[in-house]
Amino acid sequence: MVLAWGSNRRELFPGSTGYPLDPAAFHDYFGGCGLTSFEDEDAALWAQWGFDYLKYDWPTCDIPHTKRMREALDKTGRDITLSLTTRCDVKLVEEYRKYAQMCRCNGDTLDHWPVLENNIRSADPWLGVTGPGTWFDLDMLALGVMEIGRDRPFLPAGKNNLTRDEAITHFSVWSILGSPLQLSCQLEKIDDFTLDLVSNEEIIALNQDITGTAELVRNEMLADGSSVRREFRVYRKALADGSQAFCFVNLAGHSDHVTFALDRERQVRDLWARRDLGRTGKLEMALPAHGSRVLKLS
Repeated sequence: MVLAWGSNRRELFPGSTGYPLDPAAFHDYFGGCGLTSFEDEDAALWAQWGFDYLKYDWPTCDIPHTKRMREALDKTGRDITLSLTTRCDVKLVEEYRKYAQMCRCNGDTLDHWPVLENNIRSADPWLGVTGPGTWFDLDMLALGVMEIGRDRPFLPAGKNNLTRDEAITHFSVWSILGSPLQLSCQLEKIDDFTLDLVSNEEIIALNQDITGTAELVRNEMLADGSSVRREFRVYRKALADGSQAFCFVNLAGHSDHVTFALDRERQVRDLWARRDLGRTGKLEMALPAHGSRVLKLS
């Protein structure tokens, strides 16, 4: 079998295709896809094992292989979610929607702010085109004690390397954008802060709201040529109960003061603080470096 895209060089896992190589799906990383198909055999075995979720990871994320795997999964009679990763093309979203429930186009999320920021930006082209049925995947949550990336000297083992504000921003953006929430840390070592973070039912409800993904309503960047003086974003998501949620994100490496005018006075609730803030027609807040705030307006 052709080696799976992304399998590391110590444990070379076979993929769902075999030699000879398919010139239309060639990639210089482990050779791409093969012309011999093993999707039916693999899907049948996974269904026998009781799998409910398949993360299908290959370099081209092309439609023919997507369709073949979807058909193989359906033949098993088991309801299996299909997640496509890591190089989905937003131009193919309507085709992906026929076969898959998740699309990903970014690198592995690490507990390192530059990586986290890149993955946040990766969602921009997908805003408004994914939602119920097929969601954009910002990748797994880099919260708690991580194993991935420990070969990098800037990511010490045995701890999470995000600040508390960065961790809150991480979960806030993943939630308002409707990304699947998947922990990949060592659960037996989860700390109280992380457990409280990922257990906030009001934030989870925001993620699970069926209306779809958020829109980017403000994206402000101000630079002086040598450095970025301010950079913040405002996401808005209409909710099924008629209210709206806003996520304010400060991407800059220093604190900032943000004001945002509303269309009229509204009742405001802080979803992280879990408390009502009263009525107002203008939102004002101080955001720490890489920090965020999530408010619900009704």
